[in-house]
Amino acid sequence: TNVTYISDYAFLSCSSLKEVQIPDKLYYLGGHYSLAFINCEELLTITVDPSNPYFSSVAGVLFNKNQTSLLQYPSGRSGTYSIPAGVTSIGQYAFYRSSLLTSIQIPSGCTNISESAFGWCTGLHSISIPDSVANIGAYGFSGCSSLASLFLPDSVVSIGTSAFSYCDNLASIHIGKSVTNIGAFAFGFCPSLIVIDVD
Repeated sequence: TNVTYISDYAFLSCSSLKEVQIPDKLYYLGGHYSLAFINCEELLTITVDPSNPYFSSVAGVLFNKNQTSLLQYPSGRSGTYSIPAGVTSIGQYAFYRSSLLTSIQIPSGCTNISESAFGWCTGLHSISIPDSVANIGAYGFSGCSSLASLFLPDSVVSIGTSAFSYCDNLASIHIGKSVTNIGAFAFGFCPSLIVIDVD
């Protein structure tokens, strides 16, 4: 195929879309990559032509070519997921509205969780943030209503605007000693929050 460019929201709310194949010549896939597949609630697999110079796929998950950045997790998948070793950044909207995701393992060496990376993952009840993550972007975990507790390690320096807003069941948070910035409403609209422990 000669397709080289797919714009933002190109497949918006394509609820029956289950598989996407990225051709060899494609270089642009939405401004934040996952924006091309917003609300594709049954998407299970993204594969990439091996000769594509910009993207790659590991077990049906979309990465940049050298697999240092996770760009799109198919939001129709359920259960747990372990991000592969070597990933240093979780892209904007990468897991957005993956409501069936229950647990995520982030590898040591990951430094950045981007804007809305896990936004509205309503089934996510367990997350382990390694002692390498420095930045949690705006709305990074907003709407994760199943999270009950949160441990932010000493490596975290910045917590973005509304990063954990609307986490309805979040009751306790530990914040490490290196945090220098907490954005507005970082823990806003968390009605169950009763304990914030700061080193």
